[in-house]
Amino acid sequence: MDAATSTTERIELKTRRWLTAAFLTFWLSGWAAGELTVLLVLGKGAVTLVQQGRAALSLEALGVASFLLLWLALWTVGGLGALRELGRCVAGRDDVLLSPARVTFRAFPFGRWRSVPRSEVARVHQRAKGGALWLWTTSGEKLCISSLGTPEERAALQVRLMRTLDLDPRPGAARLPPGWLEAGGGEALPVVVFPPSGGRRFGAACLAAFSASAMAIAVLSPRVSSPVVLAAGLGGLALAGWFLGWRRAWTVQDGTLALGWSGPFAVEPRRLALSELRLVHSTDSDGDDWHTLSAIVTGRSHTLTSSRDELDPDWLGRWLSGRLGVPLREEG
Repeated sequence: MDAATSTTERIELKTRRWLTAAFLTFWLSGWAAGELTVLLVLGKGAVTLVQQGRAALSLEALGVASFLLLWLALWTVGGLGALRELGRCVAGRDDVLLSPARVTFRAFPFGRWRSVPRSEVARVHQRAKGGALWLWTTSGEKLCISSLGTPEERAALQVRLMRTLDLDPRPGAARLPPGWLEAGGGEALPVVVFPPSGGRRFGAACLAAFSASAMAIAVLSPRVSSPVVLAAGLGGLALAGWFLGWRRAWTVQDGTLALGWSGPFAVEPRRLALSELRLVHSTDSDGDDWHTLSAIVTGRSHTLTSSRDELDPDWLGRWLSGRLGVPLREEG
């Protein structure tokens, strides 16, 4: 890629993980054997179907074929992911092109170049201690700049990015963290909403799992009464509907934070008259760092969010502090 100029700095981070590569090579041998075995079984079934026609069809055969096709699809996706990771282990390299106007990066050998103008960079942050280096855009997109190199090299790259792009090390007081949503504004009450995508994906997965279970029961066990199949399907729909139709919502007004839910029908929120916000940095028994943002109401603590990554609790705490007019105190 001919993107470099006289003012562009090129940075490369590499890591060779031979032990992981050896394990993946061994695992991929079993993966290939499983892939070939299932393909042979399905191929033999297809040949039998062509030779015997409808006489070869049965509920049991259709159920087994459906299961094998689903298994084959998931197994193939897993194997392709392992192949990609194997390539990163033996020949991986993270390339970064850095200038005051933009940052461009890719994960070699499979990643494509991504270029983000300085005006669209919200924050550069190393998630958790020694973790990968991520970039948040002003639209809320999260992009991994580098997961290779040593933690010290990624920390040095973060410092270089912050300095070259002239980024505020603690931005966000005027807006929510990337990925969070704010509705209202002006005369309307601002509403903070948790990102709904994770819940929606989980709801869709529940629906698919319950639907697949109901189909398997109907196909493989035709003696099972229809109410059982109907109950399984309805249970999946209800659970999926819950996760698809509801999301947590916070309403901010005059120093009061109302914690509630947004969904098909009204639910009375829990209103908190805050005296302060508290951001606590702690370490658990495994040595992992945790960052917890809490609302303090008459001496009692109400946890708002907790994460191993300092970004969201810190950013959200300063946003809420400015909106609610209450102090943010850090501990630990």
